[in-house]
Amino acid sequence: MKDSELIDSGVLTVFNSTYLVTKRNDLITARFIDMSYEELRLIDMLISLIQPKDIDFKPYVFHISDLMEFLGVDDTHKYTTIPKVTKRLMSDVIELKEKNKIIQVPFPWLSYAEYDKTTGIVTLKLNPVLKPYLLGLKNNFTRHKVFYSQILKKSKYSLRLYQILKRYEYEDNDPVIDLEELKHMLDTDYKEYKDFKRRILESSQKSINSKSDIIFK
Repeated sequence: MKDSELIDSGVLTVFNSTYLVTKRNDLITARFIDMSYEELRLIDMLISLIQPKDIDFKPYVFHISDLMEFLGVDDTHKYTTIPKVTKRLMSDVIELKEKNKIIQVPFPWLSYAEYDKTTGIVTLKLNPVLKPYLLGLKNNFTRHKVFYSQILKKSKYSLRLYQILKRYEYEDNDPVIDLEELKHMLDTDYKEYKDFKRRILESSQKSINSKSDIIFK
């Protein structure tokens, strides 16, 4: 991405839709347990602000109105909804699969969040535990424009499936993913395939094919 744009006060003016979200592949295919659509979008926005040469995470400072616009939060709930989202981001868990093992790991995405109601300024900082997954990546990573985190609205499944499919975009062959493995990645427990197909696959397909830079069938 280009250098983040700043206004005179030093507050970031978000969001440039061309900024890139870059994550290590094992993070892309992990299961984000109970993460909401708003959490997924906010994390992608923060990741898109990382500079290519960064060796550490910086505190990012915003106007809360910008966060409201990006997350689609109503003005009357800005100081209740957004703090709830960031609070959850400090207590998340991810689940990784390694052969016959399932590993659940405490995975707080944020290490710090501050809200100044007088100025309407919000300061957020990513957790250092994320460094190996987000900084200095040379291979085995997936990248997409933060724009697609913003337009794939209303469904966390559409956004997560988009990210997973981008992971396989440049593979020589079409991806083959076990059904249960895909359910695991998407954090869903639909038992019947017909329900999973109708409520997640077909719904996500419609959104991704019409709004994103990839098409799947």
